[in-house]
Amino acid sequence: MIHCGRSVVNGISEKDIKRKKTVLQIIFSQNALLEDEYKERSVDNGTKIYLTEDNFVDLLAKLIRANFEGIQTAKILRSLFGYGGDGYPSDRYNPAPSVLHHPQTALHDPIYWNMIQSFLKYFDEFSKTLEPYNFSKYQSGEFNIIDSTFTKITTYYEFYQFNIGKIFNSDNYDLRSSSLTYAARQKRLKHTPFSFSFKIEAKSNKTSLIKLYLGPQCNDVNCFDKFSRFFELDSFTYELDEGLNIVRWSPESTTKFSFDDLFNLELKSVRKSKYCFYKFSENMIIPKALEQGLNLTLFILVTPIDENSDFHNLSNPLGFPFHRKSSINNFTDFNNYKFYNITIYHKENSKHANGYFSSHLN
Repeated sequence: MIHCGRSVVNGISEKDIKRKKTVLQIIFSQNALLEDEYKERSVDNGTKIYLTEDNFVDLLAKLIRANFEGIQTAKILRSLFGYGGDGYPSDRYNPAPSVLHHPQTALHDPIYWNMIQSFLKYFDEFSKTLEPYNFSKYQSGEFNIIDSTFTKITTYYEFYQFNIGKIFNSDNYDLRSSSLTYAARQKRLKHTPFSFSFKIEAKSNKTSLIKLYLGPQCNDVNCFDKFSRFFELDSFTYELDEGLNIVRWSPESTTKFSFDDLFNLELKSVRKSKYCFYKFSENMIIPKALEQGLNLTLFILVTPIDENSDFHNLSNPLGFPFHRKSSINNFTDFNNYKFYNITIYHKENSKHANGYFSSHLN
């Protein structure tokens, strides 16, 4: 739960969170994961494992995860994630889960994202020790992005009301047989439906990999300097025919996101159910904009998939091509990737037909 001026997660204050994060940093630093002399690691049998530009994401994740087996770290994480004795446990061995255990609450909690950021910095720090990779080898004359059209994107807040009637299923509650519907309502960020359309020319019939990213406002080659601030909207294969092709993309056309409109009692009509517990919430892919407009940058990359490419086995690094710093030659000589400056807007709701929410939630 979040209190004004003070954050609390299962009874743990911001001060406790900072203290425990500091302990975590000390634990990881003691293992010297990111120091140059530890670019090679030894296991019990003496075998050396080298951290390289190709495997560091996978190995660093395993090294960090391995630390959770330690007693000291385990106790800290148990407390931080709601397993400590400060919360509201059902008993001392079966504590109640915290907001961080549920995607519906964790994805809306700033403490969760702060923790994720603290872990990601280890990958960022290690990637800085590597030489910039050569992006030029992914430039291709096979494809030419000729034109594009984008629909207007507007963010807004909506009421989301969901049924909580199952809390009365226990025999201890007289309300379990009531015909009334018990619901909780929250105010959350949404955006209007939108789509991107690209006109792409292909020299031959070819299977391609198309990647879409959204990032801060920038201009062409300077955008690669802000690589860590771009996030992936989607990555998918597409069969391009020789000549002109129209490639359309929208959040509804991909299987990457989860839609939970089906459970919103506020809606009179709902979309087709595409809810998935393990996927990212579609309503959160667009950040809150400004009424006067928020300038962002859309990036598209179209690259061939064949036996001679790194994408034949789809083994390109997570977050490619913004996974680390890159070097580029002849930026303007190829048209299989583009940066587009776009503007998104926010619409404030001055009146609420059903209920009231504090202006501080905006």
